[in-house]
Amino acid sequence: MRFAAYLGKRTLASVLAVLGALCLIFFVAHVLPGNPVLSRATNTSTDTIHQIEDQLGLHKPLGTQFREYFTGLAHGDLGDSYVTGRSVGSDLAARAPASIELALYATLLALLVSIPLGVYAAVRHGRAADRVARAISSLAVSMPSFWLALLLIYVFYFRLQVGAAPLGRLDATATPPPHVTGLYTVDSLLHGRWGTFANAAWHLVLPAVTLAIVVIAPLVRITRATMLEVLNQPFITCGRALGLSERHVIMRDALQNSLVSILTVAGLVFGYLVSGSVLVEQIFAWPGIGQFAFTALTNNDLQGIEGFVLVVAVTYVGVNWLVDLLYGVIDPRVRA
Repeated sequence: MRFAAYLGKRTLASVLAVLGALCLIFFVAHVLPGNPVLSRATNTSTDTIHQIEDQLGLHKPLGTQFREYFTGLAHGDLGDSYVTGRSVGSDLAARAPASIELALYATLLALLVSIPLGVYAAVRHGRAADRVARAISSLAVSMPSFWLALLLIYVFYFRLQVGAAPLGRLDATATPPPHVTGLYTVDSLLHGRWGTFANAAWHLVLPAVTLAIVVIAPLVRITRATMLEVLNQPFITCGRALGLSERHVIMRDALQNSLVSILTVAGLVFGYLVSGSVLVEQIFAWPGIGQFAFTALTNNDLQGIEGFVLVVAVTYVGVNWLVDLLYGVIDPRVRA
């Protein structure tokens, strides 16, 4: 019952956080200078511009626009993009799986590298291995993602010719798998299309490695810091005194008690990669929501910007809600 009440409070707080983010971005987007009509209609008369503004509802009072936006949002209508003319919801739904797939594999790759590295650095605290691990994390965080992406393309695609062309999720001659989840690797496996799976996975390698390297640093640091704290706890000393193997003490007792903090950072990393990989998506021509956000911002597309912020807010809040739910699975004390 305590965990259920805790989860209910977290769910309510998550909903309020999303609503607060939407209110903030709505007023910021409408208060900032700029006219979405002028960004497209450069050689149009003033009367025509005013007519288009009336059609888009830009002359209505801010309170009226706010009420209409949230009324539409309650009915699942995010409005129409000023740039594409299509529904913002349909544009984001078509692009979100690409960003989610890229962020998912980048996060998994970063965890596979950072957790063993952080654990090893904590066990070898103060030794050469610890210094090397901290140096690697510092080097990773100091490299800009766009520079790293260009470097990987130059080395592996241009020079070594072993990487996939940075032209999207599949080769130009490949056919996407039938849509189920929107994740090409998952959909191709569900339909037994192994060639498409290999092609989609190959195109994921360079952008996923780029993003994984960028986010390895915080994961290594939190793993190392949490493991050091746990290894100094009395129950670790007690386990060793009882004759438990060092592997059991480190991997079962210490790491399991460190997973709560690691999971929290991993959730934040995933949310960041879904919404914050705009430059990497541009460089690899990845058709995700990052490209959509870039187009919306450069064209002052208010509906597109608000839709993108909604996706970002829901992603962050949803991932953190899921992390809160997993706390009870990892740490029995939370369930109590």
